[in-house]
Amino acid sequence: MKIVLLGRYSADDILTGPEKVAKRIFENLNRANIEVTFVDYFFKEKHSKKYLSRFFGKQIIQNSPLVLRLGIIRMIFFLIREKPNIIHLVTEERFMSFILFLKLFFKGKIITSLHGILRYEIEESEQRIRGRYKDLILERLVFHNSDVLIGLSDQQLKIAKRYYPSKEIAKAVKLSLGVDKVFFEPIHEKPFDSIKIVFYNGFNNFIDRGLNELIPILDESFLDLEAEVSLYIIGWFPKETFFNQKINIVKVDLMDSAKLAQFFRDKHFLVKGNKVDTFSQFVLEGMASGLVPIVSSSVGVAELIKNGEEGFVYNDYNELKNILRQKEFINRFLKTSKSAQNKVQQYKWVNVIELYINLYKNENEKN
Repeated sequence: MKIVLLGRYSADDILTGPEKVAKRIFENLNRANIEVTFVDYFFKEKHSKKYLSRFFGKQIIQNSPLVLRLGIIRMIFFLIREKPNIIHLVTEERFMSFILFLKLFFKGKIITSLHGILRYEIEESEQRIRGRYKDLILERLVFHNSDVLIGLSDQQLKIAKRYYPSKEIAKAVKLSLGVDKVFFEPIHEKPFDSIKIVFYNGFNNFIDRGLNELIPILDESFLDLEAEVSLYIIGWFPKETFFNQKINIVKVDLMDSAKLAQFFRDKHFLVKGNKVDTFSQFVLEGMASGLVPIVSSSVGVAELIKNGEEGFVYNDYNELKNILRQKEFINRFLKTSKSAQNKVQQYKWVNVIELYINLYKNENEKN
């Protein structure tokens, strides 16, 4: 069985969620002795001076396992010539519109990983559709022309049903993301002279993750607590100043998995705002490190958390205030921390990759 992964390949170790998933699928398929090639593209933002490369370019990024960067014309002929059994679109990129449009020219099945539902994101963020029309065309082709869609959560697929026909949603299967083994360290009791809470704010401010609503709630909830409380904001740091009486705001740069696992070792909780997130690999990584998640039911990963046992799930900010004020989440920290880590043991990449391999095999047999 020959597999080609199409997407954005980064040689860096500090990765966006989709880039990390793409790279881990590739690495773990190779470890499982599956014949796999990763094909990247000459993206405009990185190769603006190489216009012809976006059509005819070829670059070998890595020989073993093979990673290629191809212009779209070369890519099309590569897929026709190599005849992969599976073409997996692991990140959603505009150049893939050509691949999906020319689907009939390729032998293999096209599988697409869904990382979000763009039509919903535009609606929620009030973005101008005019600037995203190419992405909307891509998403339409993804749902119409893919043989299989990989969703990350029930919530994501429920949202998709609002915008796309049921016959296209019927092509979707739900597969979780994996967690790097570096996060699975033995859990020990941590001192509570200082309560340390982590918030992930991404690479940019294109998506509102609810930080501005969370900070006053956290500040108000911890006013009567003697211990110092620190909120560590990883990634994009807002320019505005936060005026609060209780919480220390700490800016933290984005990190690779090894440094993030080290950073997690003395932290207690991971909190997410009441905003829709299709899954959140970051929460899984935190749980693997023994952080207790406090997340909104709007976050896809919430469906994996048994409320009060492996973390805390709230439906609105009033429920979040009640959780924080009762301080039960502090008293039960060690037990909840161990339960959180136990819950995500099954999501180690060595286990998750088998689910992807089985999906590839099943689809290949249908050819």
